[in-house]
Amino acid sequence: MLEGLRKKLGLRWARIYFKWKVKSDPYNPREVLLNVKKILICLPKDPQLFQIGEGFLYQLKEKFAGAKFIIHGANGFRLRQENLFWGDFFLADRGDFGFFFFPKRILRRRLRAVGCDLAVDCHPDFNWENSFLCGFSGAKLRASLEKKHCGLFFNFIVRINPKNDLQKKYQTILKYLG
Repeated sequence: MLEGLRKKLGLRWARIYFKWKVKSDPYNPREVLLNVKKILICLPKDPQLFQIGEGFLYQLKEKFAGAKFIIHGANGFRLRQENLFWGDFFLADRGDFGFFFFPKRILRRRLRAVGCDLAVDCHPDFNWENSFLCGFSGAKLRASLEKKHCGLFFNFIVRINPKNDLQKKYQTILKYLG
């Protein structure tokens, strides 16, 4: 019961924060996508979903060959160990989030310092960490699959048939980003 109340209050606080503090300047999505230098990718923590997300990552790398990738995901270190990836890792854990799941000030500063142009949440369902990380990243374009509360954190929402498997959903995101 307390968990549900914490989430509800955290969402209300996020709504207020994003409405008053985070001002989005007008932008041209095409121009942003043509000039991407840094991309924040938030991968799912579930190992099976992570494997599907890994394939999506390689396709994104082909599409945005000159961009630097910043990865958030518990299984991301496997990519580094196998020398399969070309980027940095952004680590955030439960301790970086407050009682109402809102990111602490130091985490928000770290995110802004990264300076991403594009943030993509690869989690198929609503995930607090990924949504807040993308929302506070400062990226002009924040992309996600359509899911609960996505309008609060993202400005590029891809609507997909829920019956499609995750790989097809990722293919659709790639199509719209390219």
